[in-house]
Amino acid sequence: MQVARRTIAYLGCVWVFCSACSREQDAQRQSAAAVQSAALQPALEPSPAVRMAEACVQSHEASRPVLLEFSADWCPDCKRLEALKQTSPLREELAHWHYVSFDADDERYDDLTDAFDVRAIARWVLLDPRDCGQPVTAWEKLADRVLEPTRNTSLSSESLAAWLAGERGKSHKLGQAVHDG
Repeated sequence: MQVARRTIAYLGCVWVFCSACSREQDAQRQSAAAVQSAALQPALEPSPAVRMAEACVQSHEASRPVLLEFSADWCPDCKRLEALKQTSPLREELAHWHYVSFDADDERYDDLTDAFDVRAIARWVLLDPRDCGQPVTAWEKLADRVLEPTRNTSLSSESLAAWLAGERGKSHKLGQAVHDG
C-alpha cells in the first residue's frame, strides 16, 4: 500500500510537472508564432518605391500634393505633432494632402531618408509629383521642414495649417483652384 501511494504521488507530480511543461511549451509556441508573424509583417508592406508610386497616382487622381512625414515612435515631437494633427484647423488642411508616413528608424526607408537628407524628426517634406514615372527625388519639392512642437511652443494647429495652405497654393495642380476659390 505504501509503494502504491508513493507511485500515485509520484505519478501525480509527473502529471503536474508535465502539465506545467505543456503550458510552458504552448506559451513558447505562441510567442514564436507572434515573433514569426511580426517578422513577416514588414515583408507584406509594399516597398518605399511602391508606396511612393501609389502616392503619386493617388495624388494625381485627387489633385492633391504629397506630404511625406518622417517620424518615430520614441520621438516626443512626433507624438506632439500627432496630437496637433487631430485638431482643427490642421486636421481639415491635411485633407487637402496625400499623406504618407515613414518610420525614420526603419532600415527599409534608408534610401528615402538619405534622398531627403533626413537628419532630424519630426520632418515633413511637401512634394508636387508631376510625373509618376520619375523617382520621388525628381518630384518638385514645395517645402521641407523639421517640426519641433515641444521646443517651439508657437507651433500650433493654426500655424501649421496656414503654412500647409500656403505651400499647397504653390502646387501646379491646385494653385489655380486655391487662388480662384
